[in-house]
Amino acid sequence: MVRASKGADSTASPHAGVRMLRMSAGAAFLIVAISGVSRPAAADDPETCRKADGPISVTACTDAIASGKFQGRDLAALYLNRGFVASKLNDLDRAIQDYSESLKIDPQYTIALNNRCAAYIRKREPDLAIQDCSKAISLNSSYVNAYISRGNAYRQKNDSALALGDYQRATELDKSSIAALFGAALVYSSDENYGSALTAYNGIISVDERNVPALNNRGLIYLRMRDFDHAIQDFSAAINLDPNYVFALNNRCSVYNSKNDPDSALKDCDRAIQLDPKYSNAYVGRGRAYRLKGQLDRAIEDYDQAINLNPKSAIAFFGRAFAYNQMHEYVRSIDDYSKAAELNPKDPETWNNLCWDLAIGNQLEKALSACDRSLELRPNDAGTFDSRGLVNLKSGNWAGAIADYNSALRIRPKYDSSLYGRGLAKQKSGDPDGGDADIKAAKAIRSEIAEDFKGMGVQ
Repeated sequence: MVRASKGADSTASPHAGVRMLRMSAGAAFLIVAISGVSRPAAADDPETCRKADGPISVTACTDAIASGKFQGRDLAALYLNRGFVASKLNDLDRAIQDYSESLKIDPQYTIALNNRCAAYIRKREPDLAIQDCSKAISLNSSYVNAYISRGNAYRQKNDSALALGDYQRATELDKSSIAALFGAALVYSSDENYGSALTAYNGIISVDERNVPALNNRGLIYLRMRDFDHAIQDFSAAINLDPNYVFALNNRCSVYNSKNDPDSALKDCDRAIQLDPKYSNAYVGRGRAYRLKGQLDRAIEDYDQAINLNPKSAIAFFGRAFAYNQMHEYVRSIDDYSKAAELNPKDPETWNNLCWDLAIGNQLEKALSACDRSLELRPNDAGTFDSRGLVNLKSGNWAGAIADYNSALRIRPKYDSSLYGRGLAKQKSGDPDGGDADIKAAKAIRSEIAEDFKGMGVQ
């Protein structure tokens, strides 16, 4: 399982000289000054409220608010600062409450609107976020952070067009806005527009060549494009800059697995687990490496640990199902593929593998449904046509089997499984010569193909 660094955070910080550290690069941050006030005692010090972190800042803000010495924008700024600290402490409800108090005092306080917008996004309430950011933009049409935050909200709603429109407007206002470029890159990546995603990440790296999350995410794009060498180059660059960056270690582990180099994969995933023993994806990667090495018991142990850490990890259930399949424990593999499909119903490979194992287990009606679902998601896949061919073959639907195997062979002409399956279907449908020719061709590609079909209950 590979993981992208997430972010494009655009919360405006009221702290001087401090930036919020998210997975994405930071945005432009604003300093809120409290003017026209002589410096009070430390207990209600607005400077301490503004500059300190954690409980010290909260106490200073609270005391300053309670002192009654501040009114108007100055009082609104105190609530804003306290809300910002609460947000950093992940107390989003308290943050929203303080931002709301700030806005009761000063309804046109654009920073409070933007920050409440960002808090709503983190609470996954994008519609409320959009309302706040839209109001901030109406008050200040050049407010870069508000466009970025609204873009993040639209991205959360999977509205790519509106999200990209806001990110584009932000970059028009600030060509070096890393947060806007990051947001656009995440949209492009989600839409599988990998060329545009690469362009956006290139833009980030041209501004900040030491941006570890951008290097990691560009590596992911290369990985999805199966450009493994460039992926390793980017992940390695990220690791060189931050040797403890577990995402890049885990992702490079995944590339090495894809290159069938499980020993190198094990080193990276071991290191990721050492750094973060609760990072479930690293156990998935290490489980895959053990599976490639044929150490299936150790693979299943790692998949078990990944599932214990994250019971909603579809890729962990998928990996464990694959290992059970290799052990010919089809009841268990079917259970795990079914769970993976429930968690990630839009993954065609999960449905295809479930179809195959259901067919082996003679649950043919369910198998046919799973294959049909896979083909809805990925219409021209040779592997799924081959799987459905097996279902039809075991069902005695010779014409359906031949049609599916024909479809698979049009895509992959030397697909041994489809040649052998079509050969059997032809023989059973009254075309012995055609069947013999297909079976001979399949055995020439893989001599043990007959034993494989016999093991699946077909001969």
